[in-house]
Amino acid sequence: MRSFSAESLANGTDAELIEVADWRARFEVARALARGEDPDRVRRLVIERFRDEIQAESFGEYTDEVLMAAMQRGVDHALTPG
Repeated sequence: MRSFSAESLANGTDAELIEVADWRARFEVARALARGEDPDRVRRLVIERFRDEIQAESFGEYTDEVLMAAMQRGVDHALTPG
């Protein structure tokens, strides 16, 4: 996964950042599932990687929490059948 950059954050609106986090989570899950990986393992790994990435760059407590929530919503959506 590519990391967010400070420049991207500075140039993006809140709505755009949330949309990107959601989209990226869905993409990562779909790609892993297409490789035949276990859904529970995929969920755990995507969340862990995203959390590590956000902690490494830390955009501020509130922004970090919002991005994690959007990412978790994307993961849940991608893993929900139908």
